[in-house]
Amino acid sequence: MRWTICSLCCASADSGKSFLGVLGCHFIDYNVTKTDYICDMRIVRQLRGKLKDYWLKDVSFLLLFVFLFLNLFVFSPMIDELKTGELLYNVSLMAILFSGVWSVKKSVFRFIGGLLFVMVLVFKILRLYEETELFYNLELIIIILYLIYLIKTNFALLFRDYEVNFYRIIGAVNVYLLFALVGAYLFLLMEIIHPGNFSNSAEIDTYETGLSNFIYFSLVSISTVGYGEMYPEHSFARSLSVFIAVLGLLYPTLVIARLITLELQKK
Repeated sequence: MRWTICSLCCASADSGKSFLGVLGCHFIDYNVTKTDYICDMRIVRQLRGKLKDYWLKDVSFLLLFVFLFLNLFVFSPMIDELKTGELLYNVSLMAILFSGVWSVKKSVFRFIGGLLFVMVLVFKILRLYEETELFYNLELIIIILYLIYLIKTNFALLFRDYEVNFYRIIGAVNVYLLFALVGAYLFLLMEIIHPGNFSNSAEIDTYETGLSNFIYFSLVSISTVGYGEMYPEHSFARSLSVFIAVLGLLYPTLVIARLITLELQKK
């Protein structure tokens, strides 16, 4: 009935005979716009729900592992080798950070993760227009905080409901790789604040083109390989590298022991 009346009024408005017709047309436009808005909000809520459901499932550990593998072992060596290397690295990093937004159940933690993600994205966009040391340092600090937050959320998902399966083992590897990534950014930030921490500091660019060096050093430290071509010379760098090495030794032992205990308790 409402549609019929408004349609008639619109017809009158087209002929220029009715002021009520003009109001009727606006009424229809308002309702159509409101309906479109409600539909759009439903789509957003459904998409948000699907993302949250996926990243809370065990299978999401596998996708995060793919992101981490590409970031650490494929794209980071390409940073100073290819023109597109830096772009590919940043895309994979943002994919890793994006997973942290949806890896928690409580909305307050999703808000915190989303806020940190947006802050990193904003600083990366700002640096496209103006490459300043302040923006870069702030970006590094936020990335470090976000990665620590991501370690916490993945660790909580790893041991929830006392379940042990293939995906949980992949999740344990993810946390291990996240520790290495945090170490790389800490080494980089340390070199920016106090240059000369490493044996080859003079040859390393402290911006993203030199990040692959710190990723490499963090990985060989946490795996306790230590090839020796790059080593810390300052006391703080030594302390951090030793801490990462000890973490690399203790973490697999403790996590494997915990997973075995959970499996035995389940049986």
